[in-house]
Parts: sequence; structure tokens; C-alpha cells
Amino acid sequence: MVAARWLQAYHDGVAAPVVLAATHRRALDTIPLAVLRQHAVDVPPDLSSLE
Repeated sequence: MVAARWLQAYHDGVAAPVVLAATHRRALDTIPLAVLRQHAVDVPPDLSSLE
């Protein structure tokens, strides 16, 4: 399960950023929302800036 691996990375201090709008609700079965919010990022409106 991806959420379990993400939580493991969180506990190891290397959790990836999270786009909350793209995160499935069932992730909350494994990861507290407060923890996800600590790593939340927004997707920029102009995706070309990511290249």
C-alpha cells in the first residue's frame, strides 16, 4: 500500500510532498490529516514551470 510506505518514509524523516487535492480519501485510514498537511504542496497553475 502506497500510504503505508509514505508513512514509513515520514517516520524515517524523508516523506515526499503531498498534493492533497490528488490524495485519495482512504489514505486517511493510514495517515492522519495533520501529518499530510505538514507535507502539503500546491500544484502551480502553469505546469510549464515544472519543466
